[in-house]
Amino acid sequence: MRRRVQVMAGTGTPEAPAPVTSRAAPAPTVASGADDVIPSVPTAPRRNGRSSGKLSKLEVSVQNAERRAVEGDWGEDVDGAVLVGLYAMCHRLVYGVLPLELEKAQEFRRAAGTAMTMLQRHFQGRAGDFVEFVKWAWAEEKRKHQWAVQQVPVVQRKRLLWQFLFVERMLTDYRISINTRKRG
Repeated sequence: MRRRVQVMAGTGTPEAPAPVTSRAAPAPTVASGADDVIPSVPTAPRRNGRSSGKLSKLEVSVQNAERRAVEGDWGEDVDGAVLVGLYAMCHRLVYGVLPLELEKAQEFRRAAGTAMTMLQRHFQGRAGDFVEFVKWAWAEEKRKHQWAVQQVPVVQRKRLLWQFLFVERMLTDYRISINTRKRG
């Protein structure tokens, strides 16, 4: 596999990362940058190295989530595949890649089922409210990830897996942040 390296104009050397000016973490805010997590414009589909023109179920679900994000269409017909697509879309926006583990049919079905259970049990089927929760979670993750990569040396941390997003623990953190915002 050939690796592409962006080269600075006229130097012939790989572009160096921007220097780190501060080691302090940015001030935490509730859902800071949440609107940057879900795009207002769809991104081009990625084929994850496939030579055929056929998209995987994950890639199709990401496209459906992107379309819904652009249109603001989070109606009652949202299913688990769209919610997994939303997770994968945000994963790609924060980390730059789709989560390969969701290419496996069994893993995709487990994630979709878990997301639907959470939607029904904790959001009473209101997909718009579920999307706000996902936006908050990914805004927090984006802030933490950006801080980690700015450290010297880079702080190694685990990424936000669907198993950590579609659970009550994350939902409790979300509700705490909402209550804190209301009081403050």
